[in-house]
Amino acid sequence: GEVLGALLRNEPTLKLVLLNACEGARGSRTAPFAGTAPSLVRKQIPAVIAMQTAITDEAAKTFELRSNFGNDWANNGYIHIPFDSFGRLAAEGYVMIPEEYY
Repeated sequence: GEVLGALLRNEPTLKLVLLNACEGARGSRTAPFAGTAPSLVRKQIPAVIAMQTAITDEAAKTFELRSNFGNDWANNGYIHIPFDSFGRLAAEGYVMIPEEYY
């Protein structure tokens, strides 16, 4: 994480780093911020998305995002966004709001 953070730190247009690696956000009990993702945050990367556990290749094809609108929304409070669409959606700044809120 230290080397990657140093390489990315001075990229002026960088807004988000997405780590497609199992356990990229995981540290240890004695060093909870020792993972790759925390290391990037310490290098002042604006935003980092990473996984704390290992997942299957099939599961890695989508992001599972938790809604703060409660369990009655979407799939028991979760939505799934295809991995290959996430960058475009994040760059365009989509916000999903349930109909009852507008």
